[in-house]
Amino acid sequence: MQIYETIQQMRQAIDEITTAAGEGAQGTTDIATRVTDIASKTDDVLHQSMENQKSAEKLDEMVGFFQL
Repeated sequence: MQIYETIQQMRQAIDEITTAAGEGAQGTTDIATRVTDIASKTDDVLHQSMENQKSAEKLDEMVGFFQL
């Protein structure tokens, strides 16, 4: 009986390790997905900033046209 109980405890420990490893892998996948999303949004912000800079330059030219 003692060997059987020890085997059962080992099996339970292995199951718990397997579950923890699966949860860790899922967490890593979630992090990678979020990092990709952040990178995409950062690229969007950079693009919008460049567009804003172009608009500011055009506005500056237009204002300069009206200044005497």
